[in-house]
Formats: sequence, structure tokens, C-alpha cells
Amino acid sequence: RKKALSLLKLKTAIRNTVFVNCIPVPCLTDFQYTGEQYYMHVDPAVQVYATTDFPTYPGNHSTNGTVTMPVVFTKRWGEGKVFYISMGHTYKDFDIPQVKTMMERGFLWATK
Repeated sequence: RKKALSLLKLKTAIRNTVFVNCIPVPCLTDFQYTGEQYYMHVDPAVQVYATTDFPTYPGNHSTNGTVTMPVVFTKRWGEGKVFYISMGHTYKDFDIPQVKTMMERGFLWATK
């Protein structure tokens, strides 16, 4: 079953904790991140590796309250592979070791 992907991009940077799922080994630790955040409707078949809480803001989604949103996930698509990471919009994001490691691991997974 396919689900459409809808995005709501916040215009201001938000400082949130990124909670890392320990599926990849070795496990990474949770960390603080300030940057763009997206409200998405995600395919339930994705494998989520990291999440953050999307706060409540005025607008169409405000009645949902705080929502846990994936920020790193993978998915198979036919013979292909999809790797998604919402972090990395600026070079300073890679000063955070967990962001750099997740990006590297995701690229390596997608190319194998």
C-alpha cells in the first residue's frame, strides 16, 4: 500500500533531541540538534533509525498535538534502496558526530 508524502516545513529552526534507534550496530547515542524539521506522512514500511518530537504549532496539524517524527529511515523500493535523513542542510550539521555517522552508514547501505 502506498501513502502520499506530505511535508510541512517549519520556517524557524527548532532545537530538539534526536532519539536514535539501536538497530544499526554499533548503536549511536541520542543527541541535540537544531535545524529544519518536517511534518510528514510516512510509508509504514520504512525502517526507522532515528526520530524526534515535532512540537505543536498553530495550523492544520495542531490538533494532533506533539508527534514523533522519523528523521532517518530506509526502505526497499523494488530492486532499489531508499535512504532518508532530514539533517545535513548546513555544513555545521556534520560537526555532530552522530549526524555524520548516520549519513555515512546510510550511503554505504544504499550503495551495496
